[in-house]
Amino acid sequence: MSRLVKRRHLILGGLGLGAAGYMGTILTGLARPCGTGRPRLATLAGPRRIARELLRQGYVGRNEATEAKSPEALATAAQQDFAAGDTVICDGWVLARSEAEFALACLRDDTA
Repeated sequence: MSRLVKRRHLILGGLGLGAAGYMGTILTGLARPCGTGRPRLATLAGPRRIARELLRQGYVGRNEATEAKSPEALATAAQQDFAAGDTVICDGWVLARSEAEFALACLRDDTA
């Protein structure tokens, strides 16, 4: 019994030291706590970069208001565009037209 108790104390003590060390790095600014930051800006950085490249290449889009789509709806639309051959080339990548329109909409939302 005493061996089991010692093992439990060792494990719990190690976990406690690890948590204290992690909090120390957060408090000193060496690390950031998980789940913080601006995920919207981070996730839209790629589409914005793509949109800037599309505009640089002269792509203007369909000139129609693009409604917000869920990730599943965008994936379905992209599959349909690829099946229909409705694609756009951007910086060596072949994009579905709906992906290109989504990228332009992200850039428009950022500049509006």
